[in-house]
Amino acid sequence: MKTKEIKTDVTVIGAGTSGVFTSLHLLTKGYKVSLIERSPRIGGALVNSLVYPTAGFHSQNFTYFSSPLVEKFIRNSIENNLSLGHIKDPLRFSSTITPIHPTAYKILTNQLLNNKNLLFFPLSEIQNIKFQNQKIKSIILNYQNEKYEIKSKIFVDGSGNLITSFFIPLEFNFDLQNLQALTLIFKISNVDFNLIVKDIKNNPSEFYHKTDLDLILSQNFLSVSGYYSLAKQYLDNKELLLTRDRFLFFSDIDKNSVVVNTTRIFLKDIHKPENFHISELEKLAYKILLKQVIYIYNIMKKNIEGFRNSYISEVADFVGIRQFRNVKGLYTLTLQDIIGGKHFDDNVSIGTWPIDIHISNSIKEGKVNEKGYGVPYRCCISNYKNLLFVGKNISADNYSFSSLRIQATLMILGENIGRIIESCLNKKIYPLDIDYSEIKKTVKIIQS
Repeated sequence: MKTKEIKTDVTVIGAGTSGVFTSLHLLTKGYKVSLIERSPRIGGALVNSLVYPTAGFHSQNFTYFSSPLVEKFIRNSIENNLSLGHIKDPLRFSSTITPIHPTAYKILTNQLLNNKNLLFFPLSEIQNIKFQNQKIKSIILNYQNEKYEIKSKIFVDGSGNLITSFFIPLEFNFDLQNLQALTLIFKISNVDFNLIVKDIKNNPSEFYHKTDLDLILSQNFLSVSGYYSLAKQYLDNKELLLTRDRFLFFSDIDKNSVVVNTTRIFLKDIHKPENFHISELEKLAYKILLKQVIYIYNIMKKNIEGFRNSYISEVADFVGIRQFRNVKGLYTLTLQDIIGGKHFDDNVSIGTWPIDIHISNSIKEGKVNEKGYGVPYRCCISNYKNLLFVGKNISADNYSFSSLRIQATLMILGENIGRIIESCLNKKIYPLDIDYSEIKKTVKIIQS
């Protein structure tokens, strides 16, 4: 098979929220970008895994954080009736949540694909990465049964599973025994919201203790974490590898529909040999989780009055992976950083989401600083001169990762990494060599 050679300014691996906004910024500045994506669509977890709603735009003291392109995306989504905007979290776990319909990313995709400087490779598979002297030279790609070699000045790994670490010597953290749960999210339609509200009102002890019924009613948005007794009766199913202490679901912006995030499986329970590839693990996880979907839905339909006349209207195409490999960057964000509200000279984003660890059969919660905390650029680089990391790949311990993995934080991070790459290309320097004072001038974080 003859290899086709392609040259672009930047190659971005992964069309999730971080990778999209990195690419979008660079394209608006006229740079040529190769965007590699293993799924057929742009949009990452929201589009492919139905991870919903988006969150993380407000700190606990309700300070708002965003960035210019992200702000424009949210505003356009609201104008197109594809988002409810920022509403108060009825569970009072975070300050706000931001329901965004996956269709919003189709509009963004159209904007990206209409840019002549974007080369998009959906349903593609990386076969090799060439490197020399701590510098990435090219990526060998299989796309539409043809082989491509993509050469760029700068490369960005926003794959979510740190795909570069499978091909180059790269230090990373991978704690199999303590990785957070995988999930398969599904949507149920024709749900009677009034009957569920009645359950919360009549049996408050059966639901998350911070649940604010007044917010649910005033915003007409269900956020439900509970039905504890029913969960205790049915959601410890060893045959399905299911251990769950509650049912968790949220209103979709579609009328009378909810998105259910109750399935759960742990990678340690299905991980076998060391050479068992992540794609094979995902296929096996999907097979098991799909059985959980049917099992959980039948329990809800039979035992919760609000679901008696409902039906499953959609199941995510991909398993939702909360955590896999994290690069060991020049700095590792820590629990102490996020609790103390530490900010850095090289901030590229602001984290606001509480500590939220899904392990064992429970959820571990904890507060971060009420003003938010900084995510430094040093978490996005290692010892490779022209390689950066965005999204769920970045350098963090388990506690800080459970907070910063949220979409809003990673959108802002992605856009600002794009800004830093722009500066590096203009100055003809490597991302590893940029001065932190330059980062401070380059990064754009909206705060109000």
